Amino acid sequence: MAKHGQLLASALLFPESPEWKADERGGAMAMTLIFAGKWNRWYSVLRYRKGFGLFDSVRCGLWLARGSA
Repeated sequence: MAKHGQLLASALLFPESPEWKADERGGAMAMTLIFAGKWNRWYSVLRYRKGFGLFDSVRCGLWLARGSA
């Protein structure tokens, strides 16, 4: 039973410092901006160069941005 309590306690750890939280938010913001840039490029290609409609450009652009490296 003691192992179960230790496992639960380790799963419920809170951030050790405010700096850790700021670093995590900065990383998430950077990833969001990178994804938005990829999506914008795919959306433009599909919408204006390939003649896709608005809805299909958004949908397929999100799918392609998610899968691109």
